[in-house]
Amino acid sequence: MQTNKELIRKSIEEGLRNRLATLNLKGKAKKTEEVAFLCGAMSALQVVFGENVTELTNYIPPIWVIASMTGRSVLDETTNKGK
Repeated sequence: MQTNKELIRKSIEEGLRNRLATLNLKGKAKKTEEVAFLCGAMSALQVVFGENVTELTNYIPPIWVIASMTGRSVLDETTNKGK
């Protein structure tokens, strides 16, 4: 099976953007929903692409984990990348 990591990442982030826009959440509730959404996506990616149970698959961008752990928005981090 051939996959495109960048397409998968962009599709998940776009799904997150759409979900947050639909829910119209603010502040802590928005951050909580973002983390919950990404945890679900990361869990699915780990099950499908994870070769080792002790390491994250390389289909999970490190920024998703780091931003979520530090209270930053993944969407803000990825949108501002390279600026």
